[in-house]
Amino acid sequence: MGKSGSRSLWKNIYLLGLTSFFTDMSTESVLSILPVFFTEVLGAPRWLLGFVDGLAESINYLTRVFSGAVADRLGSRKWIAFLGYTISNVAKPMLYFATSWYHVLVIRIVDRFGKGVRGPPRDALISLSVRERVTGRAFGIQRALDELGATLGPLAATLILLLGLGYRSVFLFSAIPGALALLSLLPVVDVGTGTGGREVSIFTMYRRLPRSYLRVLVPISIMSIGFTSFSFILLLARSSGIPEYLVPMVFLLIHFMNVLGSFLSGFLCDAIGSSKVLLMSFLMYSATCAVPVLLQINPLIAVVTAVLYGLYQGIYEVSSRALVPTYVPSELRGVGYSALQVASGVLSIVGFTIFGYLWDVVGVKIAFTYSLTIALVSSLVLYLLTVRRE
Repeated sequence: MGKSGSRSLWKNIYLLGLTSFFTDMSTESVLSILPVFFTEVLGAPRWLLGFVDGLAESINYLTRVFSGAVADRLGSRKWIAFLGYTISNVAKPMLYFATSWYHVLVIRIVDRFGKGVRGPPRDALISLSVRERVTGRAFGIQRALDELGATLGPLAATLILLLGLGYRSVFLFSAIPGALALLSLLPVVDVGTGTGGREVSIFTMYRRLPRSYLRVLVPISIMSIGFTSFSFILLLARSSGIPEYLVPMVFLLIHFMNVLGSFLSGFLCDAIGSSKVLLMSFLMYSATCAVPVLLQINPLIAVVTAVLYGLYQGIYEVSSRALVPTYVPSELRGVGYSALQVASGVLSIVGFTIFGYLWDVVGVKIAFTYSLTIALVSSLVLYLLTVRRE
């Protein structure tokens, strides 16, 4: 089983995709309404929403510092991933009891902690289950199933709201697909290659990562300072005049475009190289930010922004993960994914909070201008350090 790429291990890709499908159906049904619930029901300001999003995602990515390394040391990725999925899928229904912003903060942190635990070992399982030349396709399939579930989550939330059952019923509903996700993970075959526990220190494993890997990590770290979260895309839709009950449908659109971006980028990574596709995602994010900066904001412009944001996410998630096997050996694959996801996530608390603060203080166009500037700088750095060298 240490030899990855056998035809039988393709079943891991589909099972892990199914696990992601149900988990994202659960997660995105909640997240499609959470920004409006947070700001309009609980009465919290937008900058606090950005802070909560950023802090939760930072916990997610800081957790990945250890989860990938632990999985590599143990040589067992499946059960570390299972633990992370369990934590997340138990936490989300607890939002039913939230009556203050700090309740949301705690639950979001626990949920994202679970995501941080599961992410690197799951990605390592995927990359070790297929041959390197089809890694992009494997991640594209998993990501597309993930996003397909994410499109159904907002749809379920919309139906629940149209039935007049309220936000808290959506939170309870999230428990059902969450349970199905755990059942889907059980048949996955563990790919048992790793360090065998020989490393004394987890940080020793990070020091063994190739220096050339910094050519990927540096531009992604810069990019994270300018990230805006999906929450602000939904608030843009709401502030443009889109009715409250249709906001989850904007979230559905984001994920539908994410599915399309995932499929396309999976094949493109294998055809032209992951670094070029990653640069494409950076430029797509630049276009996302440019639309509300250059045009008068109305419902149509909000929808166009959501479409571009969804495409960017799908292309970025697949290309960044497909690029890792180019630089990182198989025995350190979990650590490699941890480093990637920490680089893209820890600084997001800065980006999200700055974006929300700029929106509150000087307006939405300045907030998107900030993100656009960072995206263009990141694109240039990625081109100079990685794409041009390859």
